[in-house]
Amino acid sequence: MGGQSLEELKTRARRYMTGNEMSQAAMVLAEANDRFPEDAETWCLLGIVDNASDRPAKAEARFREALQLDPRSTHAWFGLGVAQIEQSQYASAVSSLEQCLELDAGLLPARLRLSGAHEQLEHWQQARIEAAQVLESESGNLPALKRVARMSARLDDLEGARSCYEQVIRQAPDDVQRVTALADLYLRQGGIDRAIELMRPFLRDELPSNALAFLYSDVCQFIGECEQAAALIEKLLANSKQPRSRHRRLIYALAKLYDRLGQYDWAFEYVSEANRLKRAEQHPVPSIAGQADRLTRVWTREFFAGLPESPAREDEPTPVFIVGMPRSGTSLTEQILASHPAVFGAGELTLLDELRSRFFGPGSASGMYPSCLETTPVSILQAFRKAYMESLPQAAGNTGITRVTDKLPENFWNLGLIRLVFPDARIIHCKRSPRDTCISCFFTDFRDGHEYTTELESLGAY
Repeated sequence: MGGQSLEELKTRARRYMTGNEMSQAAMVLAEANDRFPEDAETWCLLGIVDNASDRPAKAEARFREALQLDPRSTHAWFGLGVAQIEQSQYASAVSSLEQCLELDAGLLPARLRLSGAHEQLEHWQQARIEAAQVLESESGNLPALKRVARMSARLDDLEGARSCYEQVIRQAPDDVQRVTALADLYLRQGGIDRAIELMRPFLRDELPSNALAFLYSDVCQFIGECEQAAALIEKLLANSKQPRSRHRRLIYALAKLYDRLGQYDWAFEYVSEANRLKRAEQHPVPSIAGQADRLTRVWTREFFAGLPESPAREDEPTPVFIVGMPRSGTSLTEQILASHPAVFGAGELTLLDELRSRFFGPGSASGMYPSCLETTPVSILQAFRKAYMESLPQAAGNTGITRVTDKLPENFWNLGLIRLVFPDARIIHCKRSPRDTCISCFFTDFRDGHEYTTELESLGAY
């Protein structure tokens, strides 16, 4: 074996790799690497073996060695990007894969991987663009179709998402995950009949997927099948081998179903269990009394009377902040406003909190917030306003848009800051019966934050 040439060794290694005999391939490549350490392709093949053997950090080192020897190796740049993705180094992977595509723009696996890295970074638009370029070369590429569909849904392009998912299920009619996603899109656009048509065959399975059952629990009220949906979810929970905590979302859904069926004791029992499971996974509920007292002590009429304000600009849309408790009607209010052609609905933006941390957080030179606002120069307020307006979705700057809504309910904590930075802003405070609001929050499985909603006592205090 020691007398074999470099090409003979690499050919043997490739045969092992084709047969998925990675350990044998690694041994042959190790010999080749010892004898011919200046061969970039050998380093690259070693990296491919390491990637296939779940050793991405080692693979990354191999590909970097290959690139030292051959900076224009598309295989090395591609392999490096894959290794970085496997280590959740998505920004680095974007850079590596873009370098690969500069050398070979037609390498579709690299473009698809680049799309995936952008998705992980929540660059929805760029992820869609890259996947769409794959489809320009291979119109039936299933992974690319799935990603374009998913990213279109993220970007609220429901028609585009629906069109792609229809193509996906024509190719893969048994792909229950995509069928569920397509049914959900139809529901969001009022296509209940089509959604049910898509779901029916899979609802006959012995144990449908959790995602399908959850969607069925949403639509069942429109077709008089709440009892059937409740029975299905009970069956899934009873037959699951996973811990009950893995099915918290289904338990919330079951609580809502029993509420619709008028079985309020069962509804309350299930929602209480779901909230107990959620509390076990989250941080303790912080006390809000101190925060509220601190703000009300500082934000008085006298405090604002002599303070400078950031002037409005005529070329900017006027911000409209919709605040209040969650489940108090903020979404409906924004939908009504955004139906006007001059209003852009930006949704729930966390911009104010992010910028407040940047401009007035512990690491800033401003001092303790909110009292530091008393000595904050107008230039800082103007920079804050500029950063906020520039971070709005691009469509907010379209011709004819004169108002842009931000409906993050918790922005009531930022009203004093809004008063200084956006003196021209409009504030809409949504109010609903406190008991109805609290019960609605208690029955809702909020995905992020809102720890106070898992207990009636903390909800009442909030």
